[in-house]
Order: sequence, then C-alpha cells, then structure tokens
Amino acid sequence: MKKKILLKMITIILFLFIILGLIFIIKKLIPGYKNEEIMDMTNLVINSSNVTDYLKDNNTKVYVKDEVIYLSINDLRNFFDKYIYIDEQYGKIISTYNSNIVILDINTGKVNLNTEEFKTRFLPFEVDGIIYLPFSELQKAYDANCTYITDTNTVIIDTEDKDKTLAVIEQNTKLKSRKRNLSRTIYELKENEEIMIIEEYDKWSKVRTNKGKIGFVLTSKIGEKREIKSLLNTQNNKNKKINMFWDYFYSEESIPDRSGQEFEGINVVSPSFFILDNNGDIKTNIGIKGEKYIEWAHSNEYEVWAMLSNDSQKELTSKILNNYEKRQKLILEIMNLVKKYKLDGINVDFENMYMDDKDVFSRFIIELKPRMKAIGKEITVDVTAPDGAGDWSMCYDRNVLGDVSDYIIFMAYDQYGESSLKPGTTSGYGWVKTNLNKFIETEEIEPQKIILGLPFYSRIWITKDNELIESKVVSMKNIYKNIPSNAEIIWDDITRQNYAKYEENGYNKEIWIEDITSYKEKLTLIQIYELGGVSNWCKDMEVPEIWKIIKENLS
Repeated sequence: MKKKILLKMITIILFLFIILGLIFIIKKLIPGYKNEEIMDMTNLVINSSNVTDYLKDNNTKVYVKDEVIYLSINDLRNFFDKYIYIDEQYGKIISTYNSNIVILDINTGKVNLNTEEFKTRFLPFEVDGIIYLPFSELQKAYDANCTYITDTNTVIIDTEDKDKTLAVIEQNTKLKSRKRNLSRTIYELKENEEIMIIEEYDKWSKVRTNKGKIGFVLTSKIGEKREIKSLLNTQNNKNKKINMFWDYFYSEESIPDRSGQEFEGINVVSPSFFILDNNGDIKTNIGIKGEKYIEWAHSNEYEVWAMLSNDSQKELTSKILNNYEKRQKLILEIMNLVKKYKLDGINVDFENMYMDDKDVFSRFIIELKPRMKAIGKEITVDVTAPDGAGDWSMCYDRNVLGDVSDYIIFMAYDQYGESSLKPGTTSGYGWVKTNLNKFIETEEIEPQKIILGLPFYSRIWITKDNELIESKVVSMKNIYKNIPSNAEIIWDDITRQNYAKYEENGYNKEIWIEDITSYKEKLTLIQIYELGGVSNWCKDMEVPEIWKIIKENLS
C-alpha cells in the first residue's frame, strides 16, 4: 500500500515537472512564432527600422495614390524635420533638412527646392485634421529615395546621410523573427538576393531585405560585404575648441589695421561688419580696409565669422522676423555677402527683441541654417543669460537655437550692467556657472555647442549717500590704473574676483575686478562642462598675456 502511494506521488511530481517544462518551452517558442507584423496598413521602413507601430500610435498612415507616396506632416516632423512649418499668411509649408530647404505652395503645388523650382500636380490633402504631403515628390529635400513594394505593401525610405553595409545571400535560406532556428520564418531569401546588414552578432545578423522585411539570418549564409559611405557630412562641430574674439568698430574708417599682428591660440575672429539699417537692409562697413582685415585673418588661418547686429532695433526686427518674404530677403542678402567676401560664417547678434518674437527669431535661424550648410559656412547665435527681462533674456528659445546653429554663444557678462539699480559684478563665477547649468540641463543644449563669451572689462560703480550716480566701463588692461594705490583690494569668494572699494573726490567707488585671476576662474568652466570654446568681448581691451593663458587652458 505504501509503495503504491509513493509511486503515485512520484508520478504526480514527474507530471508536474513535465507540465512546467512544457510551459517553459512554450513561453520560449511562442514569441518567436508570434506574427508581430502589422498587416492592416501600409508599412513604413526608414533605413533599418520598421516604424509602422509609431504611425499606428500616432493615428497617421502612409498613403499611396497614383504611385505617389504621401506622409503626414506629423510623421515628417518626427522622422525628418521637427521644425517643419506652415506659414498660413502665405499658404506655404517650409521644411529644412541637412543642407536643403523646400517651400511648397499649398494651393498651387509650386515647389522651391534650394535653387530649383518646379510644380507638382499632387497637392497636399487633409484627413481627420492631419495634412498629408506628397513625399515622393519632395524626397530630394530629405536626401532620400523612397519606393513602394506592392507585394508586401511596404514603403521603404533610404536616406543618403547614413552609412550602409550591403551584401548578397550565398544560398537559399530563411529570414527568422529571432536569433534562433526555432522561430517564425518571415521571408524566404533566395541565392544572390541583396540585403542590407543592420547589426551583426555571433552567429546571426540582423538584416533588411529589398522587400522591406527585417529579421535575422545566419551570418554564414551571407556573402562578401560592401560598405557604402554617406557623401553627406552630418558633423556640425569642429574637433578643436573655438578660441575667438569679437572685434568691434562702428565704421570702415575705424577698422583696425592688424597686419603683422598674431594672437596665440586664436582660430576665429568676429568683426562687426554688418548691421541692419532703418529699412531692414544690411549696412556693410567692410570696404578696402575690411577686405584687408579678412586677408590678414585668413593669412593667419583664422576663420572670419562676421557679426550681424540688429542694432537693438526692436520694431524693425519684429517686422522682418514676422514676415516670411522679409526673412527670405534678409537671408538672401546674408548669403550674397558671405560669398562676396569669402567669409567663413555669420555671428547673429540680435538683441532687445519682443518676447513674443521668440519663435519667429528661431524660424529665421532655422531657414538660414541649410543655406549656410550648403556652402560649408558656420552660423553662430549670441544669447544672454536665461534669467533676465523679457526683451533681453526671454526673447530666445535657447533649446531650438542651440540645436539648429553650429554654436550658441552665451554672452556671460553684464550680470550687473548699465541699467542696474545697484552696484555689482560684471560676470561673477557663481552666476556664470548657474546659467551654464540652465543651458545644459534646462534648455538641453549639447555642451560642445556652447561657446562661453567672457568680458575683457569691468565697471566702476559711483555712489553718493548710498545713491547710485553712474557706472563706467574700464578695460582689463587699464583696470588697475583706475584704482588708487592706497585702495584696499580683497578677494570675494562668491564672485571669485578681486574687489575694491574706496572714496575719491567725495564719491564712494567700488569695483569687482575683471583681471587675469578672475578670468582664469571662469575659463575653467570650459573644461568642467566640456564646452565648445570661448569668445571674448572685445579685442583691444585685454592684457597681452591673456592669449597664452587661454590657449594653455583650452588645450
């Protein structure tokens, strides 16, 4: 009796083990055999990814009508151009990608693609409030080739900005859903059929077929590989740190003659060549002296990023930025000047703008960027700290500007400036560091795209009976000449600057001193945050030894 009970218990335990084993095997095998393909809509494959799931979640589709492939503006925004824009005033859709800009007239089908102009009879249409564009008509704008595969109901888009590895299958084999033989067969691969290799593992390779199917194949079945390198340069930033200065002058007559001068470590200069006049045109002060300046810079292997200023003309700037045609006119002027004078880039210095113009200023930079990129030129944008007044600080979308431009330059000065109601430092270490954290963490700008703009000047603050009378700018090279020899100079740990306060001619004077010591403190932030480099305001206010110090710190 006991033997029968024991035998029965052993049988039950064995049965349970078998059941558990089967459950384990089923759990392992079912995912490999489960058909995860989306069968009820046109699939979209972009390079090495099937993104159809995303379309389904986004409530959009791919349409194929009269052999024309249509994508929604939402999907173009997600996969190609997050800044694609509908200008309702002019009835245009404006899109930028790499070095291309395409402008589609919604009503007529007229297309401007860079310098090319043509007309398409396939107009955008709307479904459930979503606009769809004829992508196959505009594919050149996205450096893409798109194909519709009828038998798999798949649209394949290959972009030219990606490196690709191609190969052929050496013998008939199966494309599997997982990296194992015991998984679902997605597709029967034939001998000599071409594939694109996405990723390689020990025994398996992830591949895409010419039918748009993506899965795994035994690496041993793949023949010799061939690499196709992208002809498009997608790298924005230089490997070297930028070491530049602004060279400020009012007119051609005041352009300095720098022939014979050389500044250690400098690789970029930004002369104030361009300014908006009262009509919104660009006033140039280059002339013969400016051309000689450019020759001098290039002879020393300095790049010339000419500054374009709006001269703080708020109303004029607003009128230009808010009008598509005026923006395009200004952009065309910039391009002509860059080509005419063989400049290496443009430094956009637009200040004192309406806070409501933040987005249209971004549009200006977005629309300028592909034109500059097409001719291999840099675009940099000057911005203030993100902690001030609307017209001086909150008028910039730093996240967009930092993303689009080659560099964004943080003008880390005038923490206390001309309009301040009380004395303070021009550029305190703690204030600069706090704002750099905002640039990187809050505004989400890549550190290597940030150039730190530092001052070569301080302010002497003059007060009487605790009332601020005025402040005056003093250059770094003259700072100690303006402080009496008997004035007490102490170190300020908060600003990491020397500080002096003294009485002179019945007035109280105080100054947070911008000298080599304080400059070096802020210069360390470039290494701490791995920033793109430094720029200095402005040339001829410095002490000569500063260039060697900057070079040593940047290298």
